Amino acid sequence: MKKKLPSELTRIFIFIRPFKVKKYLENTQEPKLHIGCGPQYKEGWLNADKFDSRADIYLNGYDKMPFKNDTFDYIYSEHTLEHLKITKVKFFLEECLRVLKPGGVFRVTVPDLELLATKYVEKDTDFFASYLEEYEPIRKKGNLKYWLVRSPAGILNTLATKHFFHHRWFYDFETLRQCGKEIGFQKIIKCQFGKSEYPLLGKMDIADRKHETLYVELTK
Repeated sequence: MKKKLPSELTRIFIFIRPFKVKKYLENTQEPKLHIGCGPQYKEGWLNADKFDSRADIYLNGYDKMPFKNDTFDYIYSEHTLEHLKITKVKFFLEECLRVLKPGGVFRVTVPDLELLATKYVEKDTDFFASYLEEYEPIRKKGNLKYWLVRSPAGILNTLATKHFFHHRWFYDFETLRQCGKEIGFQKIIKCQFGKSEYPLLGKMDIADRKHETLYVELTK
């Protein structure tokens, strides 16, 4: 779980945020917002994060975004949505829709419930092997949190359980499609790693997460 920034630092980041946003927008013909960037800083994007001080701006996904309507051509968020409280997801998606320009695209990636459930039912031990190899030494050192993680079922539970990765929901494409449609996105498609109608979005994907990830693009 990521640690929160000290409150004093957060206040500073919030204070200087309008100036950073203004400077970015004045110098960018095609504004792009990277939400939950963490250490994955991307040139040409407005990198936003609640926890990482290396981001361009502080952004709390539970608050109204500090941008005008129709500001961004693109929004990208990798493995962030699953960390939001489920009572805040609708508001967050509505804010993404609001700050996108008409025709703008939001590419969101999350752990793929359908993929992982299918691999589990198919008893695809090879798929889960790398996870088990990663957690075995932790378990053997006596970490009781991982004592039950001995099989694909254990891996499926770690990815779905708040106490392991602070995940609050496990998404599939149909959930995102229906929710996005209700909010007002006009086009919602399932994509593949690195693939997009907009190459700059596909280039944002991190390779070491592709084996477990659902890629979805929602167009305003």
